[in-house]
Amino acid sequence: MPQAGTATVTYRVASAVDGGVIVIEQGGGGTTYGTINVPNTGNWQSWVNISHEVQLPAGNQEIGLIAQTGGWNLNAITIEVETTCMPNCQTGTVVQAEDFYQSGGVQTQTTQDVGGGLNVDWIDSGDWMNYNVSIPTSSTGLYDITYRIASGSNGGSLKLEQPGGAVAYGNISFGGTGDWQQWTTATHRVSLPAGTNQLAIASTSGSWNINWFEIKAVN
Repeated sequence: MPQAGTATVTYRVASAVDGGVIVIEQGGGGTTYGTINVPNTGNWQSWVNISHEVQLPAGNQEIGLIAQTGGWNLNAITIEVETTCMPNCQTGTVVQAEDFYQSGGVQTQTTQDVGGGLNVDWIDSGDWMNYNVSIPTSSTGLYDITYRIASGSNGGSLKLEQPGGAVAYGNISFGGTGDWQQWTTATHRVSLPAGTNQLAIASTSGSWNINWFEIKAVN
């Protein structure tokens, strides 16, 4: 880390059981940077990305991972440092969750997440939200979609799809965060066809809130 600040830590995990918890800490212990719940992905080789933001000190880091609760596999860990975007750099498109043009079964509320504003709540299985979006240009057609979610229960899962559900682009599961205003991020990689300008988020299980989602091109 060139300076102390925020880093996004992404884990590539798989699990056939519920209740896994990862703790990221300073190598050798002493300082805990954060914890994250590992979802039940349905199979020991069904892989998803889960992410959370942690605060790291400046300088070279020795990082340790602890299985606070076991029952999961780990394939990779990625740490992305938050940096200032210089002119002409490419950034993702952030869509505020409350900016849907059509929805079913959801409400909005004042959020306690960083940045304030509203988040969407009361999301249960079968609820959905449709969005007009501006998709960044991608030479590969691949995109990392990151969701800012919170769940005071056991988490849930969602499907990114074409409005109306005719075409599904990808699915992701996430664990509970401990509180309806305790926020974390979850990311998966999907392929989107050229010319996409509408997306839908459909809840496939659980009870959860969402504050925003980000669409970032993979080039």
